[in-house]
Amino acid sequence: MVRQARVRGLKTLTRVQALLACALLLGVGAAGSLASWSDSELAGSPFTAGSFALASRTDAGAFAAHPEDAAAALSWTLSPLFPGESAAAWVQVQATGSVDGEVLLSGVSLATEPAAGSPEEALRDALVVRASVTSSTDPAPPECTASTPGVEVTGLTQVPVLPAQQVEPAGGSTVTYCIVLTLPADAPAAAQGAQLTPTWVLTGSTG
Repeated sequence: MVRQARVRGLKTLTRVQALLACALLLGVGAAGSLASWSDSELAGSPFTAGSFALASRTDAGAFAAHPEDAAAALSWTLSPLFPGESAAAWVQVQATGSVDGEVLLSGVSLATEPAAGSPEEALRDALVVRASVTSSTDPAPPECTASTPGVEVTGLTQVPVLPAQQVEPAGGSTVTYCIVLTLPADAPAAAQGAQLTPTWVLTGSTG
């Protein structure tokens, strides 16, 4: 009886050990399977770069782009000029893109460079240029007259130094430049009859 019990006990112990061994094998198998599983989560959407561009006008019409080969025409209040007289004209600028930036009066050029000793050279060097700049959320045409104050330089080879102006995207603000040309009372007689076509450059940038 005792031996039988012991045998039975041995058999029972062996069975338990076998079951434990199976459990361990299942555990190893389960762990090995989990290690080989993988998953991913993805996220994405279209991306569009912002844009920056300028548009201008010189009258009460619509704002439009005016590249280098198609400059906007200034409407002078007086032409031709005689000694002691002044003429004024204005140009307004807006940003038409999706980002803001700055605009600056950066240069001036002549359609034709005057020849040495010509009436055009005499007129170029005699003219006094006065410029001013303002910024507003109101795009109404400005009051730009011969008496509008501003920064002065002598000669069409120079540009009045004005501060850069902020321009808001999608026409949110309007920058106005008023340009006044004065032919001094003591302008040389050599300037008589000369004609010049100056083009002012307004440069915009972001950042």
